[in-house]
Amino acid sequence: MIKKFNLQLAELGKIKIGKKGAIRKTQDGSGTYRLPEKTDHFTITTLNRDANGDFIPDERFLGIYGKEPKELNIFFLFDSIDMNFQTEYAYYAGSKCLCRGDGEKANRILKTGAIEDVVCDPDTCEFHKSEKCKVGGVLNCLLAESQSVGGIYKLRTHSFHSVRNILASLTQIQIMTNGILSGIPLQLTLTPRQVSLPDKGSTVVYVLNIEYRGLRKTLLDTVREIKKERIEFNLDMKRLEMSEIKIESASPEEIQEIAEEFYPENQDNYPKAKVTESEVTVAGQPVTVINKSRNNAAEQKPAEIINNETGEVTETKPEPVKTAEPVPEEKPVTAPATATKPVDEEKRKRMLSLKSDIERLFKVNNVGVQEQREHCFEVLGVAEVSNSRSEEKLSALKVYLEDTFNSAAANGKEEL
Repeated sequence: MIKKFNLQLAELGKIKIGKKGAIRKTQDGSGTYRLPEKTDHFTITTLNRDANGDFIPDERFLGIYGKEPKELNIFFLFDSIDMNFQTEYAYYAGSKCLCRGDGEKANRILKTGAIEDVVCDPDTCEFHKSEKCKVGGVLNCLLAESQSVGGIYKLRTHSFHSVRNILASLTQIQIMTNGILSGIPLQLTLTPRQVSLPDKGSTVVYVLNIEYRGLRKTLLDTVREIKKERIEFNLDMKRLEMSEIKIESASPEEIQEIAEEFYPENQDNYPKAKVTESEVTVAGQPVTVINKSRNNAAEQKPAEIINNETGEVTETKPEPVKTAEPVPEEKPVTAPATATKPVDEEKRKRMLSLKSDIERLFKVNNVGVQEQREHCFEVLGVAEVSNSRSEEKLSALKVYLEDTFNSAAANGKEEL
C-alpha cells in the first residue's frame, strides 16, 4: 500500500428525516428558493438524484422497513463515539461554512478569506445567540440489512435534542459495555416529543435516539462474543481508529445542500422577517411590541409556487394578519402580610444532604473523576451529581454506591 495517502470510507447512502419543499419564487422574481420540510419518518436514499435534484429513495429497503419507518436496525464500525457521531457547532451561510467549533475552539472565515482561530463559547457567541450558528451531528453507521461492505450510511441532524440524545445514549451504552460500541446491534429511533421553544410556546418535534433492545445480560453476552472475535482475528480496535482511515468529509456540493436545508434563514433568497412596532398599554404603562412576522399585511404579496413536475406557477393568497389588541390594565396584587415557607424547602435540604453524602463516598473511596461520571450516568442519567434534580435517583445512587464499595472492600472489585 502506498504511504501518506488519504483513505476515506465511501458513503453508501443517506438516512434522511427531512426534505426540500416546493420550489418558490422570491418576491422580486429574481430567483427561487425551497423551504425545508421535516418528516416524521426515515427515508433511506441512494446518492443519485431525480430531475429536481432530490435524492432518490433506495427501493431495496422498502420491502424491509416499509415507506415510513420510524426505527432502523444499525450497528457501528468503531468504538469511538467521535468517529461514529461527529458533532460540532457550525455557522453556514450562502455556500460556505463560515465558522466551525467544538465548544472551546473554532475556526472562523473572515471577510478577507483568512481563517482565524477564535474562542468557541455558545453562551457568549453572538452567532449562536442569534441562531445563525447551530449544534449539529453526522451519524456514521451501517444498516443491519444492507448487503454492502466497504462504506457507511450517513444521517445529518441539527436538532439540539437529537444530538443530546444520541451522545447520551452512546455514552451510556459504552459505559455498560466497558467501551465497546462496534458490532453491537442497535436501533435508531425517531419519536415525537413535546418541547418548549423560546418565545414559541410548546410544540411537538420528532427526536432521534439510539437504543439497545434486550436484557443487560444479553448485552454483556454479546460484548463477550465480540471480545472473543477480536482476539481470534487479532483485531486491535484502538489501532484501527488511529489509522489513516477517515470518514469522508462534506464536498462543496454537500456544503451547499447543508446550508440550504438546515440554514435556510441564512440564505440571501430566503424571505426575511420584516420588523414592525406597535404600542400597547400594560398596567398603565406604554409598552412597545416588536413583531418580526414574515406576513405583514401591508406589504405581503401572494407566494408563487412552482410545480416540480410541470413547471406550472400558482399563487397562494396571504391570510389576513390580526393586529394586536390593547391589553386591559391589571390591578397590582398585594402580597399577604405573612409569607409561608416554601413547601419544597425541605426537599431541597434532603437533596443537598444526599449530594453531600455521595461526594463523601467518592472521596473516602478515592474514586476518580471519570469513574464518578460513570457511576452517576448509570443511575442518574446525568454525568454530574450537581445536575441531578431527582431525589429518588439520588437516594438510589447513594444505596448503589454503599453496596458497591462495601462489596469491593470485602471481595475486591469485579471487572466486566
